[in-house]
Amino acid sequence: MRNGKRAELTTPDLVILSLLAERGIHGYQVNLELERRDVRDWAGISRPQVYYSLEKLAAAGLIRAGESDEPAAGPERRVFETTAKGRHALSDALEREDWTTHRDRPVFLTWVAFFRSRSRGEGNS
Repeated sequence: MRNGKRAELTTPDLVILSLLAERGIHGYQVNLELERRDVRDWAGISRPQVYYSLEKLAAAGLIRAGESDEPAAGPERRVFETTAKGRHALSDALEREDWTTHRDRPVFLTWVAFFRSRSRGEGNS
């Protein structure tokens, strides 16, 4: 959000925001979840993109970072979770058609990934 402009949320941003809406996790866990759900390829999310999107979403106030309660074997990890503003932005994005129709990702696959993450976030693991 530089120069008073609202940052455009890309497909990787929205996928990551959707994952964080389920539960707070750190960047490494985001990468693992993308692999587990076979989302990485169709959404165009590389490992560096995950961290770029996390920083972008945090700077926009859509997520916040906290300390992890898990014992870390290496450097301390920041756990990211959505803010009320982030949940609102995600909800707005899921209702808009323009971000799905102006991208090169198949709309159906995008819907399936969000549907899966949204249904899991409601306690349907």
